[in-house]
Amino acid sequence: GWAQDLSLSNTADLWVSVDTTWEHLQARERIESAVASWPVELQASLQLHFYNRDDLLKSYPVFLEILAGMAFPVIPGGGPYLGADFGLRDLAWGFHVEAINLWYHQLAGDVSPRGTVDVPCKIYDFVWVFEDDVGFSGDLSVLLQRYADDTSDLITKNYNKPTPRIPGDYVWP
Repeated sequence: GWAQDLSLSNTADLWVSVDTTWEHLQARERIESAVASWPVELQASLQLHFYNRDDLLKSYPVFLEILAGMAFPVIPGGGPYLGADFGLRDLAWGFHVEAINLWYHQLAGDVSPRGTVDVPCKIYDFVWVFEDDVGFSGDLSVLLQRYADDTSDLITKNYNKPTPRIPGDYVWP
């Protein structure tokens, strides 16, 4: 699988960052349990980062102002997840850049990490981000190797600006 491809290639450090805001989904426990079933050498190649809404609010207090102006402290959107239809998502789900930045600052020691950050702090020049709903067939290490010297901010194929379903909507089709 993808984790083995990346661990064998030595092309990248492998991190999985997980939003643990909704405790009833047991995201942390599910990830840790899944990783525990991997071969030991594969487990060693993976680092886990856990964060939640409170972590984002501490690092980005402006979110308190945003939430104060909302009817409910959640974000519209979502869809099926773990067999349930979620019409709403929490703050941590909606702000991707801030969650990535939180991880980066935790590595730098700027904020106290909540996850299993047991490695020496390492500052990265480049970060690849794959969301959990990205489909890819093939060896991810080949993709990373192909673009290792590319300094683009975004790599995509056949980009077309999405047509909003509702005027002013930003949701991808």
